[in-house]
Amino acid sequence: GFSRGFSRGLTRGFSRGLSRGWSRGLSRGLPGGDETVEFQEVDENKEETQDEAQGGHGGEIPMPSLMAPIASLQTGYTSKSQPVLQWYISGSWPEKIEFTMNKPGGIEPVLEKEIDGPPAEGIWQINLADYNITLEPNIEYEWFIAIVPLPEERSADFLGSATVMYVVPPEELSRRIAETQKEEAYFVYAEAGYWYDAIENLSRQIEAAPKNDTLRANRIALFDQVRLGKVMDYDKKLLSDK
Repeated sequence: GFSRGFSRGLTRGFSRGLSRGWSRGLSRGLPGGDETVEFQEVDENKEETQDEAQGGHGGEIPMPSLMAPIASLQTGYTSKSQPVLQWYISGSWPEKIEFTMNKPGGIEPVLEKEIDGPPAEGIWQINLADYNITLEPNIEYEWFIAIVPLPEERSADFLGSATVMYVVPPEELSRRIAETQKEEAYFVYAEAGYWYDAIENLSRQIEAAPKNDTLRANRIALFDQVRLGKVMDYDKKLLSDK
């Protein structure tokens, strides 16, 4: 069911348009095309714990095997000055996670905040509006999520990072979005190369309708475009027609 439908319908439509939009939009104007997403992954054959990282022998807290920003390979565009950033973690984390956002040339971070660790594996959100952070247009901001097991030894941080740029949408894109049903806006954003807006729109719909396989399959296609294989696996586990 799903495999046939995914390959036949999604590959013909969404993935084809997404690939075309990616090359036209996201990659255009990015000097060198360098990948800007980084994340760490624990060796699955050796499950590290916070206690081991600290050299202790009790009260062990299993470290997640993966923590990754949900971001495109190159700098991701957003049409919003206060976008929602999303990230994946492979398991629960009962302590704080550090979120940092930097602006090029800045001495101090734009924002450095401890957020609650999530209670389970999943895709989680950070809304910049919650922290009164507004991005300036056409500036590449870098953002980090980090577990800090040893505050006195920051080289031990378990982290992921990505970049985001607020690009004021052209009138044509704004017109298309206004004329498009909200449920289909992610197609338009993806074709235009606005990664953060596409994934936010799609994720909000999945949150509202978690059993909708079509939405989840489309998000899997987006993850495939940016080689987020482990995150794809998470979504595939939740498909009702596997």
